[in-house]
Amino acid sequence: ISLFHVLLCLLVASGISAILSAVLSAHERFTTVAFAPLAVPAATVVVFALFFARFGIYALAAGTLAGFLLECCVLVLATGRLGLLPWPSWRGVDAALRDVGSRYWPIVAGSLLMGSCSVVDQSMAASLAGGNVSVLNYGNKIVALVLSIVAASLSTVLLPRFARMITADEWDMLRQTFNTYAKLILVGSIPVVALLILFAEPMIALLFQRGAFTPETTAAVGRVQVYLSLQIPFYVIVMIGTRVLAAMDGNRIVLRIGAVNLIANLAGNVVLMRWFAVDGIAMSTSLAYLVTVAVTVGAIRAKMAEARPAGPRPQAPTVPLAFGGLDRGRDA
Repeated sequence: ISLFHVLLCLLVASGISAILSAVLSAHERFTTVAFAPLAVPAATVVVFALFFARFGIYALAAGTLAGFLLECCVLVLATGRLGLLPWPSWRGVDAALRDVGSRYWPIVAGSLLMGSCSVVDQSMAASLAGGNVSVLNYGNKIVALVLSIVAASLSTVLLPRFARMITADEWDMLRQTFNTYAKLILVGSIPVVALLILFAEPMIALLFQRGAFTPETTAAVGRVQVYLSLQIPFYVIVMIGTRVLAAMDGNRIVLRIGAVNLIANLAGNVVLMRWFAVDGIAMSTSLAYLVTVAVTVGAIRAKMAEARPAGPRPQAPTVPLAFGGLDRGRDA
């Protein structure tokens, strides 16, 4: 509980960082947004190494908190240099705040539903033999790292681009861009998933097999990682797809997608864990995201068809090529 109280302070620092990251991403300052989170592991390692002998596990909590505060400071400086640093103020519940609130709560509820899948998985794993919760958690460590890097990076970079296309009514370009990235994700995920499957046990043994973590535990965790790795392409597409829907003001659709994901995951757990125990829970997670990606793609197509203006779109005049390049004036 005392560690929990220390880490509660992360909510303030990470909340401010999230807002400032969104401001910088909207102005395409992706380098700062990408490198600022490195402050968290760096500060954690330094503080832990310096103070672990004296404060024990509290040094790890303090280092984590220091890392989040350092990340927040980096983003504050970057935003201030661009003259974009917002100063907190209160002007009452005006129309703008009500508009943001109406868009915010469906996204919160959808994220809560989708994020609760991990809690459901752990809760159901706790009903199995002892140690299965730990097996499930360790089996998800490397997969979660890959997902956080790929999904967060792509969604952060693509969201401003999607928003500009929607604002300009470039629906054909939006559909083509989303389809292209979805295909690239599917193809690019093949070698990543293959590596995580083929070298699951060596990775787990290298990272975790020491002390009470036995070779038998490595084998069990490796099997869980194999099944969880299959979700990678579907998860990334879902994350990007929900950003597209949010940019199209489809926040309530995101809420329904979160509900579909939770229901599919829960049903899969109930069925598969009877035969495969904790491995079945991992299988269910990947199958749930397969169902969710189909629902997400269908929702995007329906939303695009609804938003597309009626009647044929006027065709832009053909721009002649000059010396292998576009007419720069017309293109601008």
